Formats: sequence, structure tokens, C-alpha cells
Amino acid sequence: MGDWYVFLGPGTGPMTRSAFGVNQCRRHSDFLDGTSNTMLMSEVKAYTPYIRDCGGLVNINDPNNVPGTDADPLTVAPEYGASGCTFKTDGHSEWAEMAVHHIGFTTAWTPNKATPGGPGMAYPDVDLTGHRERLGGPTFAAITSRSYHAGGVFTLFADGSVRFTSTSIDGIVWRAHGTVAGGEITNDGSP
Repeated sequence: MGDWYVFLGPGTGPMTRSAFGVNQCRRHSDFLDGTSNTMLMSEVKAYTPYIRDCGGLVNINDPNNVPGTDADPLTVAPEYGASGCTFKTDGHSEWAEMAVHHIGFTTAWTPNKATPGGPGMAYPDVDLTGHRERLGGPTFAAITSRSYHAGGVFTLFADGSVRFTSTSIDGIVWRAHGTVAGGEITNDGSP
């Protein structure tokens, strides 16, 4: 549902660069990067802890200027360790809510990237959402694709193929697969 940028509100902001987004639909003709180069879905873990309701993220506030894929999570998003936010442990479990931390993922971080946070920084993998979609925006989020498979996640591409994506995939390639019309050229060894 985006890289870091997820939503700004109907008619008020840019659409996400991904296949899916709030109040957004795509046609096959929108997939200018090619359906074999654009991912639709990837694995996530149910009951992933997440932080939300921190307000706007202090260092992430421009849809066109998102942190690098190799950046330190706590440095670019100190909210991972912030107090005053809501901490929950039921991510990807309330499908009817329709918020990105329940129904999607972003390409902010590569698959299975460790993003420690939460109370006392005690949790090894925590997702992060700034303003939630229904509370107004803009919404920026780092909802990481995760699995229990050693070394990666399964990913569905728009051509219908399912590929195992390595945890060690280059972050730029991962984000490129997350756009429908970014014009990126990827060489990740995918068939």
C-alpha cells in the first residue's frame, strides 16, 4: 500500500505508487513497469506489534522524499521508541478495520527487516503508522512484509506469478517492485 507514503485523503493528495491504496483503483494499463515487475501482495505475520497515533512522523512527512531502504529505523523514525503513541500487538488481525497495519504492507523496509521498538524497545519487530487513514493524513507507515520462512517471503506479482523474495533483496529493487509506474529497471535475478 505504498513505500512510506500511504494516504492523504480523497482528492487532496497524490496516489500511492503501489498497486493498491485507499480510495484508489488500478487498471492493467496503469502497470507501466510491467505486470511481471510489479508486486500485488506479499506475506505478513499476523499479530505483529505496531505503533500508531503518534501524529505525523517527525522525519517522514513528504510523499516524494522518503527515507532510504538501508536507513536505521530508529534514526529515521524515532517514534519506534517514543512514548505517547498507542502500542498494540494485534497487527494484521482486524481485517475489517481496513488500516494499512491490518490489511497491507509497505516497501519502506525490505522483507523481514528487524525493526525493534515498543515499550522498553523490547519487541524485535514492530510496524509503525503515523496518522491513520480515518483520522486524516497524510499517513506514512512502515509495515514490513514478514514470514516464518527462512530467508524471505512469498510475493504475488501482477502477472499471477508467485516468487520467493529473499530477505537480502536490495532495498531499491524491493521498492521498484512495489511501484506500478516508477520506470525503474530492476535486475534482481527474478525469472
